[in-house]
Amino acid sequence: MTVAREPLLWIVPRNPWPVRCGASYANSALIRSLSQRGWKIHLIAIGSKSTAQQLLQTCEALGLESIDEIPLPSWISNRFVKWIVMGVLHLRRRNIPMTALPFTIKAMQQPLLKKISDTNIRMIVWDGLHPMASLSELTAQHSIELEGAKQRHLHIYRAHNIESMIWWRMAKSGKTVGSLLLRDQAHIMRSFELECLTKAAGVACLIDEDAAWVQRHRRSETHLSVVPVAVETHAPVPKGNSSDEEHLSLLWVGGLNWWPNKQGLVWFLNVLWPQIKQRRSKISLTLVGLKTEKLARSADPQLRALGFIENVAEHYQTADALIVPILAGGGVRIKALEALAYGLPCIGTPLGLCGIPQAGSFVCQSRSEWLETIASLTKKDCILAGMQGQIQLKNLHSAEASSQRMEELIGQVQEDQVGFLNIAI
Repeated sequence: MTVAREPLLWIVPRNPWPVRCGASYANSALIRSLSQRGWKIHLIAIGSKSTAQQLLQTCEALGLESIDEIPLPSWISNRFVKWIVMGVLHLRRRNIPMTALPFTIKAMQQPLLKKISDTNIRMIVWDGLHPMASLSELTAQHSIELEGAKQRHLHIYRAHNIESMIWWRMAKSGKTVGSLLLRDQAHIMRSFELECLTKAAGVACLIDEDAAWVQRHRRSETHLSVVPVAVETHAPVPKGNSSDEEHLSLLWVGGLNWWPNKQGLVWFLNVLWPQIKQRRSKISLTLVGLKTEKLARSADPQLRALGFIENVAEHYQTADALIVPILAGGGVRIKALEALAYGLPCIGTPLGLCGIPQAGSFVCQSRSEWLETIASLTKKDCILAGMQGQIQLKNLHSAEASSQRMEELIGQVQEDQVGFLNIAI
């Protein structure tokens, strides 16, 4: 299929550069690889406010034609005020999940509409569910069939995960009033995601499991593709020596501001870690990520909690394995892909290692499997699994493979010209 490299308008939540989270990693990696293949990409970042120098750095790093930002109103930075306003808005807009509501307010919609008009680009990539709330509001407030519209837009929805699954799993984990609220949001989120599929001419998922869900619910004319996260592999660093062969160094990476991360880590530390140390005395665990320093336990010399650090590469290179004890959530764990990029294998739950190359994964279905795996694992096992996983990662998650999949999806949308939605301009 011949793909016409027409300009792309790419809409993301927040400036993706420099990379500070899994979403920005996934966004910047694909955008950069497409730019390198000759695509002219104009980026609009919703909800961030960067300096002119930062915007220039983003353009240079990702190879963009241009970048614009639509900052959130200042009151959103006040958590108390934010949730009061969101609660009031939610009473009026029950069709929009609360977490997506900031993207639908008038202060965001008007400048976004103008920027879409100014670029005069018909192909729009909405990167993530929350930007899709902006599209939903634009098409609700403005006629879809407008006379005199400059052009008809083609919309591609890049689904980082199936959000409603995350909310359902969170709701099922508790039996409190909060759980009832989560169930309510899960219902709204599911309806909203289904609505997003009706607006998209193409849907790009990150993993096969999410694509299977979209396949069951999409319109027959909506194109679907799995576009894996592009990951750059690194030369592995020799680890350890004969004198410390029995010692196993485990690593956990993530931010505790994301509930599934906190839930999984607390479960590991409270339920598994004491038993693991009984089974294997020569073991250590390092925690890296936002707010992890609050979990430091002075009475445990085998546990280090470092908090947020800019560069995790050193720890990927020196650890023996990454643990991914995720009990709820969705999508793919970017940190696990990053670890494999350095030849570091992953130990985790089926949910935590969903979408991760099998050759570099030790999947633990139960508490006993966790204990047995970590108790019996040797450094040689880790090195071998890391090497095999890295090879598989290089084949499945290269920048070329990722951008080629996205190109094919764009080509299918261009060819069929389906799923048109006009936005009033």
